[in-house]
Amino acid sequence: MKRQKISIKLIALTLVLSLAVCLAPASIASGDAVVPEEDAIAENVTKGVFYDTLEDALANAGEDENVVLLHSYELQDSIVIGDFVQLTIPTAENGTEDTILGNNTGDKSVNLNGKAAVTLTVPEGKSITVSGGTLLVAGNQQSNQPKTGFLYGDYGAIELNGTMKLENYAYLYARGNITGSGSISVDSTSHVYERFEISDWRGGSASTKAAARLIFPFSLYELASIAVEATYDIGATLYGIAFIYASDSPIDIYIHYFASDGLIRPVENTGSVTLDPTVGEDGKIANTNVIVSANVMTGDLKFDEAVSGQHYPLDSSLMVCPFGYKVDVDIREGGKVTVDTRLKVMPGCDINVNNGGNLTISHRGSLLFYMGANYLPTFNFAGWSTTENATLTNSGTVTVEAGGFLQRDGMLGTTSTTFTDNIVGTQYSNNNTFDIHEYLTSGDTQTVTFYTYTA
Repeated sequence: MKRQKISIKLIALTLVLSLAVCLAPASIASGDAVVPEEDAIAENVTKGVFYDTLEDALANAGEDENVVLLHSYELQDSIVIGDFVQLTIPTAENGTEDTILGNNTGDKSVNLNGKAAVTLTVPEGKSITVSGGTLLVAGNQQSNQPKTGFLYGDYGAIELNGTMKLENYAYLYARGNITGSGSISVDSTSHVYERFEISDWRGGSASTKAAARLIFPFSLYELASIAVEATYDIGATLYGIAFIYASDSPIDIYIHYFASDGLIRPVENTGSVTLDPTVGEDGKIANTNVIVSANVMTGDLKFDEAVSGQHYPLDSSLMVCPFGYKVDVDIREGGKVTVDTRLKVMPGCDINVNNGGNLTISHRGSLLFYMGANYLPTFNFAGWSTTENATLTNSGTVTVEAGGFLQRDGMLGTTSTTFTDNIVGTQYSNNNTFDIHEYLTSGDTQTVTFYTYTA
């Protein structure tokens, strides 16, 4: 009789324990390292579960779940952002409301000198692998004149002293800032979105007037949020995230920078393009060296956004497109750049053709080099000028096809002795000139004459 009572008690205890397990939250039952909210470093906002390390939060995240880093944190181990998982570095501590589009604004009074609210530090020897997932470094953009698309308010940040790898159709939205001594590699299936800032935005109506005169309405544009070396395999895409306010409407724009229909377009399926930035004393990108180790060609800079049923198109295909503001180009051995569009090379830009590199101006292309003294502050809405010339330094092969133009806006030989070295192709007379028009801040236009290169 006593043994029967013990058996009944054991059965009852087993039932109670089984019921407890069944009623336990799924997160606990699956082994998640759940902690109170006040002790948490990261939150899986999809499940409403808190973790004391980012590593645990990502290890327990499933498809279509969003993990948010709540406070600044240094990785203890390398992390993987898996298929359809999103990691967000927010614009505020404990913030969970950031989106890929951002909270952009046309308010002219916003603060352009914000700080990193939450920073993920990746030490040397540690890595972030985004494998089929999404990494959102959050930030918000403003629209004003002459600056538009600039970061305003506090933002999310990554201090990358280790490495980051994007693979298997991964996405990186760099709306905030990525800095450090590390590097990023992007495979042929993955996509990067980087903040696109315009320093000489004239406003919607003035830009429309410039475009109507077949003059590209801004020249001082740059990719501004990834301040570490980033290498893009051919097939990867890099988009500029721009934001403007036109026709009393906010417009989010994705500018195709490195893509099959972008400003830089792959011709063959091998090789890579690397963006290697130099950071100034203010912590911002001072200049970016575009290293070409592939076969690429230039395309048009364009976007077409609908606002209240009306289109706001901008396309450089019928214009001379500006290129090279805070940018240099380094064509490495085996690399080839074909200029298949009309480009004016901004003052201060150096195009360097290394031994074994190749620069070709096609029959449809023009490459117009500006001397610093001849690019006037009245040509842009920011009043920007420089004494530095645009230069071509050639140790490889530069070819001008019949119908193509390689020109500069001053008599040859007065800026760079290397400009006239080893250039082959169509011969032109020194008297042959090519005129372009610049849109002045007054609304008038001015003609600038470029003189054709003669070998």
